[in-house]
Amino acid sequence: MDVLSYPGQPVFAPFAGKVRIFNVSEGDNSLTGIEISGRAGKVKIMYVNPIVGATAQVNAGEQIAVAQSLQTKYPGIADHIHIEVWIAGTPQNPTTYFPPDSIITV
Repeated sequence: MDVLSYPGQPVFAPFAGKVRIFNVSEGDNSLTGIEISGRAGKVKIMYVNPIVGATAQVNAGEQIAVAQSLQTKYPGIADHIHIEVWIAGTPQNPTTYFPPDSIITV
């Protein structure tokens, strides 16, 4: 699921869990993502600058990042964050689990 955003826009944890920070494209650290693993499953939120530590425990609703600009790497594309939800290792439709405005404020 892609959610339109603007650079610097706050991004919040959809549920509690342990953080892992990763590069969206291998070998390119210009675009980063956060993965949160918890009882509810796993969510990956990409195209963000994390403001929490690489192995932090976060709570639902806690600010975890700010949205990045995609213009340097993908000129002309609409700035957005990308969200993936995984349950038991199987990708899910993120809109089934939470509405887009639950992790980013407009």
